[in-house]
Amino acid sequence: MSARALALAGLLASASLQATEVGENAPLVVAAALDQAGEHRLEELGGKVVLVDFWASWCAPCLHALPAYAQLRSELGPRGFEVLAISVDEQRKDAERFLERRPVAVLLAHDPDGAWAKAFAVKVMPSSYLVDRNGVVQEVHLGYRAEELAALRSRIEAMLEPANE
Repeated sequence: MSARALALAGLLASASLQATEVGENAPLVVAAALDQAGEHRLEELGGKVVLVDFWASWCAPCLHALPAYAQLRSELGPRGFEVLAISVDEQRKDAERFLERRPVAVLLAHDPDGAWAKAFAVKVMPSSYLVDRNGVVQEVHLGYRAEELAALRSRIEAMLEPANE
């Protein structure tokens, strides 16, 4: 196991035993932006449906998850959907190299100290949390399976309907 994987394993083991659950408010943590100067704040995305995705450059399923989520963002973004992809790589340059080879059009953040991962109690990579317009977690996805993407898209579309605002 790589040093990065060991570090994440230690971080995840130190997280609370209960992950952020469906029906709970998403943690309002701040992370350094990878795609611009400054930082990204989940609370600034209030009013949007947001998929918070934790990923790492060494995570094989992330190779497939990030582009799939970026495609959802491209198609559903104009209706109020956003993806906040948070790298847990210890070294920013590892995340940046990954993104140079696989650019994605989503909000990108860096969590080298694991503050966001710990707040969400991330246990596997990738992990994603579907957050409604009011900041409440509606779904938790552990890992990535392409066959579940259609169901995720349907759920997001339903959350974007005017009656669900």
